[in-house]
Amino acid sequence: MRNQEIDCIAESGISKRLTLLVEKAKIPVYPSPERAVRGLKALLSI
Repeated sequence: MRNQEIDCIAESGISKRLTLLVEKAKIPVYPSPERAVRGLKALLSI
């Protein structure tokens, strides 16, 4: 299994641009730690 990185970026003025850059690098970004955990759980249950 390939190492998967999941990031959570807090909302602020620069966060939208930062989120776009990180997602462009194929790294999933979630708006809160809770959503990141739910996303990871969904990936692991496949």
